[in-house]
This record gives sequence, structure tokens and C-alpha cells, in this order.
Amino acid sequence: MKIIVKLVLIFLLASMVYASNNKYFIGVSTGMAYMNVTKTDQTGSLVLTNQPSTKGIGINIETGYEFNKSIFMTGEIEYQKYDDVKLYNYLISLNKRLTSIPIYLGIVTGMSTIELTKSHINLPITDKIGKSFAIGCQIGYEKPINNKFSIFTQYRFLKASHKTILKTQSAQSELVRDDYSTLNIGFRWRY
Repeated sequence: MKIIVKLVLIFLLASMVYASNNKYFIGVSTGMAYMNVTKTDQTGSLVLTNQPSTKGIGINIETGYEFNKSIFMTGEIEYQKYDDVKLYNYLISLNKRLTSIPIYLGIVTGMSTIELTKSHINLPITDKIGKSFAIGCQIGYEKPINNKFSIFTQYRFLKASHKTILKTQSAQSELVRDDYSTLNIGFRWRY
């Protein structure tokens, strides 16, 4: 996780030094987040004292490069806060702008890390952090304000699988958090 943050910062600094023709950009966005949560009883029937949350908020910091007017890539750090978990996604995307309308489509891949912040049963959390490979797609609309700034809105769907085992003396259940969606609005600055 620290290595990815360092790589993004190095890329950002290096791109500022060698920047030309507004091909590099940085961006920030925020919005709503949703995750699918499924509970499966494995032994007995476990009653949850705290229900898993499915709705949260998120913030995304990105740096990117435009290969040409229609193809661009991003490196991103995405943070999502839910009532019972924090989600950190370290992502790379490759995107294609459509020529007839200001919409882009992209594929996304990377690493997803989840941190449990609240127990779902009246027992301490034993396994707080989990990691998963993430893959997904996105669609966005970007509106240039001038040759340096633009605003954008973006919907992203990510497929990742974070499993949590909940165990008491008489029962065991599994919570699976997957199918993450975000709807963000933000801005990009080209340099």
C-alpha cells in the first residue's frame, strides 16, 4: 500500500517536471459509494448485532496521462468510508473518449484493501484487514472549462471479493463484500 502511494507521488512529481502540451493531469472527485454484502450461515444461524452497511461516501485522487485526444490512463487512490468498514482501492484505468459526444469508457484494475472498523457480533474483531484483486469498468462525462481545467462525473463498477468470517461458540457465518459502485463528481487540472 505504501509502495503504491509512493509510486503515484513519484509519477506526479516526475510528470510535473517533464510536463508539456497539457498531456498530464491531476484530479480529485467525491461522491456516493455502494457495496453488495451477502451473509451465508455455515454452521448454525448467527444473528448480527450490527448490520453491515452498504452505502457510504468516497473520495478519489488521481494522476493521469493523455496519449492523444481520445485515449488516456489514470493511476488512482480511492477511499470509501462506510459505517462498519473503510475501503482503499489502488487502481489503474485505461479510457477511450467517444468522438461524437464528451463521454469516455474505461477498464479499471488494481488492488482493493478493506479495514473492518466495527464488529457485527458482540465479540472483538480478529481479522481487521483483507485484500483482493479488483477489476471493473467505468463511464464518465468530462466538460472542459478552459485548456487547463475540466469538471467530470463518473460511474464506476468494481468486482472484488472481501470475505469476513464471523464465529461464536455455536455458529459461524461468512460475510462477502463485493460488487462496488461509485458515482463521483470532480475536477481535473492539466499541466
